[in-house]
Amino acid sequence: RKMSALKTVFQGVHFYLVEAKLRNPAEVKQLLRDGGGIREFYVAPLVTHVISDDPLGDEIRILAPVEDASVPVVHSNWVWMSSKCGMQLPTIWYEVNIAKLFSGLIFCFSKLSRSDREKLFFMLMCNGGRVQRHLDNNVTHLVTMVTTGPKYDIALKHASSVAIVTPNWVLDCIELGKLQDMNGYHPLRVHQGEQGSWNGAQDTILFQLAQNPMSLATPTNGPIATPTSEPVAYGERGEVPMEVEHTHKAEPQEGNLQDLSVQVPVMADNHVTPPVGSEATLVELPLPQFLRGLVFVVKGYQEHLDEGTVQKWKEVIIQHGGEVVEKYDTLKVTHLLALHKNCPDFDMAFRDGKCIASAHWLNDVLLEQKMFPPCNALHLPTFFKLQVPGTDQLSITLTNYSGAERDLVKDMIRATGIPYTGHLSKTTTHLVCKMPFGRKYERACDFGIKVVNASFLSEVIHNGQIPAILYPRHTKLGSPDEFCAPFYEAVRLLKPWQSFIAGYSSNSPQWVNQESTQRAFFILEQAKGKQDVQKSEESPCDGGVEGMVEGHTPSVQSSAPCVAFTGINVQFLGHLKKVVLKLGGCVTESVNECTHLVATRIARTVKFLCGISVCQYIVMPHWLDQCNQMNRFVDETAYVLRDQEAEVLFNMSVPLSLQRARQAPLLKGRQLFATTNVSPPYNSLRDIVRCAGGELLDEHDMRNRFGGTLERVDQNLPLVVISCHEDVDSGLCAEFFARNIAVYNPEFILTGVLRQQLECDQNQLFQSIQV
Repeated sequence: RKMSALKTVFQGVHFYLVEAKLRNPAEVKQLLRDGGGIREFYVAPLVTHVISDDPLGDEIRILAPVEDASVPVVHSNWVWMSSKCGMQLPTIWYEVNIAKLFSGLIFCFSKLSRSDREKLFFMLMCNGGRVQRHLDNNVTHLVTMVTTGPKYDIALKHASSVAIVTPNWVLDCIELGKLQDMNGYHPLRVHQGEQGSWNGAQDTILFQLAQNPMSLATPTNGPIATPTSEPVAYGERGEVPMEVEHTHKAEPQEGNLQDLSVQVPVMADNHVTPPVGSEATLVELPLPQFLRGLVFVVKGYQEHLDEGTVQKWKEVIIQHGGEVVEKYDTLKVTHLLALHKNCPDFDMAFRDGKCIASAHWLNDVLLEQKMFPPCNALHLPTFFKLQVPGTDQLSITLTNYSGAERDLVKDMIRATGIPYTGHLSKTTTHLVCKMPFGRKYERACDFGIKVVNASFLSEVIHNGQIPAILYPRHTKLGSPDEFCAPFYEAVRLLKPWQSFIAGYSSNSPQWVNQESTQRAFFILEQAKGKQDVQKSEESPCDGGVEGMVEGHTPSVQSSAPCVAFTGINVQFLGHLKKVVLKLGGCVTESVNECTHLVATRIARTVKFLCGISVCQYIVMPHWLDQCNQMNRFVDETAYVLRDQEAEVLFNMSVPLSLQRARQAPLLKGRQLFATTNVSPPYNSLRDIVRCAGGELLDEHDMRNRFGGTLERVDQNLPLVVISCHEDVDSGLCAEFFARNIAVYNPEFILTGVLRQQLECDQNQLFQSIQV
């Protein structure tokens, strides 16, 4: 009976495997097949389960593109455990779901009772987390109540990649529905019974430099070095060797500026190996005094960090020859380290021409042991004090970055507060991409996800808001200056650095990083020429999630177009989108945001009818084919959509309709109301009317504006009613006729918008006053 049950345990399961990092794929496939499962080789409507062991993904892998959100994406443990139990277990315990609380996090337990382990196991699994027995380079969190044991020692050694928390952190996260700051949940606090005895400062470069001057990490403004391997360590029982990758970091689950790791630069545990027999000599060498003569004042960080952490920073500055003062002194202070632009003394320091930077800049300067001006967006104070509004509505991931650049992009994402995921799915709103290739990039094109470069993040950081419109500077992939602060910010804050670096170079040229300095000042020179251009740029590419005004019509473009598609065969749609992005344009699903609508024929769809009112061009797909051949966007005139059969049928032409729409909105200032059984339905008709400049009222608006019996209808601004024979016959329009209010059939709108010309007599249901 047991063998018979095993042969049917997966009966009815049509599975798709994501084999990029599937553990033991052959065994998983065999178990599924032995249990009656059927493998599908592409995601189709038949698929009932997607099997993946890699929730965070990697540089080229994305989560399986499941069309139906109800199809579970589960860990292969679901297969193993179901097979072992002889029945299909609930998938909720094994789902790889980015929306879950602990998605992407991998936990390991140490020194916990069996009862506690079982309870925590189910809590974590049901909330998207994963649990494994051995501590290796995949683990993001070690859960323990004590500060002893091999696992604890290894995790403490690699604190930059493995967080150490107590079970209470898991419980509080679940209870509050949000990942909590881990600083209050280290077992050291429980062990010592003291408040403030442990904090995240152990992970910072400033702390580690104070403890070990020869402990260096790769700076975020230069090429990344290959990490040296640590000695082999072992699990708690000693049977499985493991090697922790020092550059591995837990993927941030949500960006929040109250998370200290966002504001305090985190150092990976890379060490420079001294020559054999010379370790003691190296440690005794004096630290380079390249901060000599610099007087710092630190502002803003005290609100988010405890006094001990800031004190460690001061000690490191002093060890390298610098000086730190508590209060801003115009005559004495040379540098202001500020968290954000609302910090005390920021305005005064700016007016005094002081050098202003963030702790990220100090972090990278100390890592390199060289002096250079701020040369990326994180090196300058942010615009905001806490979190950018609206970021909780977004979801972001990245691709095609590697090494230090990848770490920098992640830090920028965390600084914005936009929730980050390691994979791409249909819920992703933005993909930060370096170059236009790879599976994530291709899927982003297919899904209509906004593809941006790092300058998008830079602008969020320094403007304190999500850009309402994406410009070519946000979507140009491969831009060499994408990590820099916005040009206007560079002009404001980098100018004092020019005179400082000039004087510093004359006195201590050996301590200047010439490459970083040249890059920063080259950007400054570019910024002076581009500042005015950027502020007046009028070539919107794509609408942001926040700040888009309904009914917005893009201004006349001066460079790259923003393209939407309608009626295009899905087989060719992906290719056409890639052409647009390759040439520096952008793709949008919203007709309100686009400048070009690509269509194969005239169709009375909602998108086409909206587009003819707001788009600058409606073109055939051949336009993009020609653009691709010429490797640039070509003139649209010869490719404007022509559909002879439809033009005769509807007595219109696309060029003439576009010309009329540009002269004035067809329904500007008009108020319309649609009765119950009108087709198209209310939501579709509302979009068409709104794009044409009118306003479609619902019953609530009608009562508030005109009264229950229409006694407040203004004859100088007449109301237009759209109805149908069914509603007229049922008496729904009696009150309108009694007050001589014009009633029209839907063709009044549909054909009128298509032609961009209203025909009152032809479409009026009963004779009434003229509109």
